[in-house]
Amino acid sequence: MKKQIMKEYKDLFMTLEEMYTGKKIKINLVKYIDCESCSKTFCCTCNGTGKTKVTFALFGMQQKINQDCSVCDGFGYIRECSECENGYLSKNVNYILKIKRGCHEGDHYSVENNSIIFIIKQYKHPRFIRYDNDLILHKSISLYEAVSCLKVKCKHLNNKVYTFSTKKTIQNDIIYKLDQLGMPQKSSNTYGNLYIKFDILLPTTCNFTNEEDFILKNLFSLTNYDSVDKENSSESIQLETTNEDVLDISLIRMIRSSHK
Repeated sequence: MKKQIMKEYKDLFMTLEEMYTGKKIKINLVKYIDCESCSKTFCCTCNGTGKTKVTFALFGMQQKINQDCSVCDGFGYIRECSECENGYLSKNVNYILKIKRGCHEGDHYSVENNSIIFIIKQYKHPRFIRYDNDLILHKSISLYEAVSCLKVKCKHLNNKVYTFSTKKTIQNDIIYKLDQLGMPQKSSNTYGNLYIKFDILLPTTCNFTNEEDFILKNLFSLTNYDSVDKENSSESIQLETTNEDVLDISLIRMIRSSHK
């Protein structure tokens, strides 16, 4: 009788970009294979079953349970070999894990007949927060950018650069929603949404002269938050506000919280 192999769990960390696109990951593991050089002798203690009965007293009554045979370690036979230890030989084996796009933290991927299970873990992203299949972006902009309706650029997880624009001034308390710019859904060709919360960087002084106003406009119009070259090509997207009444309260709290 073959002894049951215990399952082994391992964490597999991925970036949010890798979870967005999916990835093939090469894994090198040490595999223990059955030694063919072993001589196997029938275990007379358990009659080849790998189990023995043990009798014990419980509340004044005799009880019997089955447990692994202590002589053959539950295999039903005794190994004798000069080439291996406990009947197994070690071998380095390479595996390819095909991680699906849109995978979630906690997803399981297994090898070796589910004996080794990898659990997906996500590295913290410097800009995006994930909420199920939605993405949340906290974007810092200057006051001048907020009130002058300037176009704001941002690099997405899909490696595209998008230009966000609005015909109205950007407010701190408004949540912007962009459809189909969230994480891909594993079971379909659809995507979650992208929610943007702008954090406006306010000046510490006021009552500027004309000259100071001119200088500050040039200063506040520059933001290096995403390190995106202003000369790079990008897709233009019109920003629209979203109705918070239809959003999950936990999602609203996460959007409004600071991304630290």
